[in-house]
Amino acid sequence: MMTRRESREAWLAALAAAFAVVAWELLLELVVAPSGVQQTGRIASALAVDAVVALALARVAVALSPWATGRSLRDSPIALSAALGTLAFALLLVPGALLRAKAAALFPAFGPVTGEVDAFGPAPVARTSWLCSAALRSAAAPGLATEAVAALKAALLFQLAAFPGFCLGLALARRRIPRPLALASGTLLAAGAVAAVWPARSPVATARASVCPTGVRARSFDVSAVAVDLALNRYGDRDPAAALYVPDDSLAELRERERLPLEQRASTGLHRDVLQPLVLRAAAGECLTVKFTNRLPSGNVAFDVDGLAWAAHGEDGRALGPDAAARPGTAVRYDIRVPDTLEAERAYLVHDAGSERVEHGLFGALVVEPRGATWREVDTGAPLRGSSWEAIVEAPAGAFREFVLFHHTIAGTPALNGRSEPARQRFLAEGANDALLFSSYTHGDPATPVLRSYLGEPTKLRVLHAGTSGPHVFDLRGSATRWENRTKVGPPLVAFGLSQHPPLGHAMWLRSDSQALDPAASFEAEMDCGAGGCQRGAGDLLLRCRIAGHAEAGEWGLWRIYDTLQPDLLPLPDAVPPPAPVTSAGLAGLFVEGRRLVPAARLRNPRRERSIEAFVEAQLPPRGAPLDRDDATTWDWSLAETPEGPVYLGEPDGPGGARPPILFNPRNGRYAWPLFRPHPGQRPPFSGNGHTPAPWLGEWADESRPDGVCPLLSLVRQGYRKRRVYSVSTAHGELLGGDRTPESAMARASAAAQRRYQRAPRDAVVLPAQVLDCLDVLYANDDRGTHERPDLDTHFVRSDPQASDGIAAGFSFSQHAEPYRAAGQVLAHGTAAGDTAVELSHVRGLRPGVFLAVGLGEGRCPEDEESAPPGAPPRDAERCTEIRRIARIDDRTLTLDAPLRHPHRAGEFAGVEFVRFLWYANGEYGLPLVRDPRTGLSSAVRARAP
Repeated sequence: MMTRRESREAWLAALAAAFAVVAWELLLELVVAPSGVQQTGRIASALAVDAVVALALARVAVALSPWATGRSLRDSPIALSAALGTLAFALLLVPGALLRAKAAALFPAFGPVTGEVDAFGPAPVARTSWLCSAALRSAAAPGLATEAVAALKAALLFQLAAFPGFCLGLALARRRIPRPLALASGTLLAAGAVAAVWPARSPVATARASVCPTGVRARSFDVSAVAVDLALNRYGDRDPAAALYVPDDSLAELRERERLPLEQRASTGLHRDVLQPLVLRAAAGECLTVKFTNRLPSGNVAFDVDGLAWAAHGEDGRALGPDAAARPGTAVRYDIRVPDTLEAERAYLVHDAGSERVEHGLFGALVVEPRGATWREVDTGAPLRGSSWEAIVEAPAGAFREFVLFHHTIAGTPALNGRSEPARQRFLAEGANDALLFSSYTHGDPATPVLRSYLGEPTKLRVLHAGTSGPHVFDLRGSATRWENRTKVGPPLVAFGLSQHPPLGHAMWLRSDSQALDPAASFEAEMDCGAGGCQRGAGDLLLRCRIAGHAEAGEWGLWRIYDTLQPDLLPLPDAVPPPAPVTSAGLAGLFVEGRRLVPAARLRNPRRERSIEAFVEAQLPPRGAPLDRDDATTWDWSLAETPEGPVYLGEPDGPGGARPPILFNPRNGRYAWPLFRPHPGQRPPFSGNGHTPAPWLGEWADESRPDGVCPLLSLVRQGYRKRRVYSVSTAHGELLGGDRTPESAMARASAAAQRRYQRAPRDAVVLPAQVLDCLDVLYANDDRGTHERPDLDTHFVRSDPQASDGIAAGFSFSQHAEPYRAAGQVLAHGTAAGDTAVELSHVRGLRPGVFLAVGLGEGRCPEDEESAPPGAPPRDAERCTEIRRIARIDDRTLTLDAPLRHPHRAGEFAGVEFVRFLWYANGEYGLPLVRDPRTGLSSAVRARAP
């Protein structure tokens, strides 16, 4: 037992150590967080509480040192006693920190207090929590072992101050203790006791003022974290342990949605669905106040906003630190400051930091819009006051449409915005082949986001990685749909702006159509030329994660771009609204390409008039009901004569089999997108007009049709321009094509009367082209046993996304080819140039009106006259495969709609399974890939400068 003198020595050593530790604490705070000098009251209160705890622990540590030395405290050397006391002090800090964390969970006044984190100064630094409370926040989530390790790390940091403090105290104790030090000890104990029970209210106003200055506009939101049995799709996939941030005024709607049958909870396309990640908005320079309530049954939950300055306050008004979290049934108020800068405009991730609940959906975004902007509902135009992943934003520089997309995993499943549309479920439901994974004609729209825009609208995509591990790669299909890689500081890097035919020599590689994201990263994609890209094409575009297997596991969505007015989608307020669609009878009187449309019965002058019937049927696939679910040669449309004129009707739809009218754009006469409706399990048809690669845009661009894919020489005057003609096939799992480059073993003519394929090395196909060339590609599947169904997937070239994008996304036409050898249709006899009839080995699956390719799998033939319009770029080759419409079938003899131009030998294949692609290399982009998205077979389109 210590003598009175030794006890006085121990108290003085403990007091000196406690003062040293608290002073070290204050120094760390001022260095790491200079903003703390503005919060003197908060710091003083916290220091007093920490000093009381430190004094008690240091006194116990000093008392333990004689047990280790076997000597009395006074007989031990100062350095030895100080070292042993410091070691004991470090060990005592660990349980002390844990006990204080538990006390803070019951009494908020014991909680750690630090200043808010400001990410717009220097890069944020990990903050040291106050003494004994380093693990306060995480003690409720990761577990006791993790908290003990964290507390030990903090304890070791404080030993730098504890050892000299013990030495100084022991040195002073060898003399008589001064009365001022005794008085200071008593004062410290009293101040600590008062601070522990008296809430520090006065500094709250100071903390709020430092985040949200007076005079700025403030927005308020009430948000809760709630447990949800989250349906991921209509097939029954779910996460029963999910959690969401939800606006309080949507809680009743959420619970009502949860009571629906599981297969009805996840709506298609997401849209106004309440079961989606939280997205709040604010303009640059504003402040947000979020009253956040934890409605989860257990565990503390936070509302952390990455990259913005914020301060948190408890229900009693007491300021909290960056580790602030709400206990179950309690609320925390977050004040969030938005900088008034150009670069502040983007999406900021909201999440429960350090919690596995993020992997179950507990995340969201705060989107900062341009200064002075307002935002509206996309369907009603009403001011958007709550949460929505899509919005119309009216900014001073002009209105734009906005979409917020989250790449993440939920319960281990790759997902997009809390939804997942896996291939396995689609195949099990409809039994269709893998080439139709993304087809809405076959499967209906997915439960994942379906973006909706009008053609040419200014559009911004805010894309975030909301997961906690592993990268995601945002990839947007749609040929020339891309965005510029630049910051908002300074002028655009490409001075010519948004042009369909940009001048050469500019840095086109500064544009992209894919972007990799690490956890918590985000980026903005502002589309060149607006929705539909610079090719100005209506259609359905595929957006997905390009990490292998993620899209097939469900991480994908669609972007539907309309050309006519939709009843539930408002156009941008400062844009010319799209026209309302009309039936084919409403096209009467429209001038298209210099001729007036009239019903066939009223046609009088064919040079100045064109019948509506001929005009419409040239846009549609051949008429007829499909023979089976894999038949893509026809579409079951019909024609009804009415007093107003001919009205074309689509295929039977719905349980009653009613035929909806086919709608058209009254400005250009083209069918309104989308042309089709879902037909579960059925393969979509090929495009009409010989499987045209540009059914909506048109193959040729001229003054009367400037948005066509391949511009005539009158539009782009470059004498070197050519139309590159290629035939590409898949055989034995490899890609084969025309003998274009020496590094490719492609289709080669070994003799005038015999053509055969040579085996190509994997990834060998290269389709070179110069900038401003057009690439005319015929694709067939020469598979001989594996029955694979690959298609082609290219980047950075202009095309019609409805038929030349390589993937049948949404309601696009079929863009894959079944193996033509499986049908076994070959020429029974050779044919000569000029023949209009061919005899086949059999005619199963063929009907009048469908398109037939004669000489499938053949190489190049001598060039001959062609039917391209005057002024078209000259072609560099002539393919032997010839496409004709079947006019009549007599037994096994087919009468064709036009004579053949080349001789064909007996045994050559003829069939309906082929796809045409037309690509325009309108910029210097390096090596755009031609890739099968499932098998990984790759090649390149080399767009070289002249």
